[in-house]
Amino acid sequence: MAREREHQGRGAYLCRRQSCLDRALQRRAFQRAFRATVTPDVDDIMMALAAECPKAIEANNTAGG
Repeated sequence: MAREREHQGRGAYLCRRQSCLDRALQRRAFQRAFRATVTPDVDDIMMALAAECPKAIEANNTAGG
């Protein structure tokens, strides 16, 4: 018997660089990935990335990336 799901389990990959987030927003990559109209909360995304690996965020900021 198949299990019913509320959502189809779509996801999107985003690297840890600010430039990747900016490009994804510009190209509407989230809308394509999720096949829906979405409004990503940029502040929440950046806070989550900073909490997960603060050194990577710091390196991205100093590398111009």
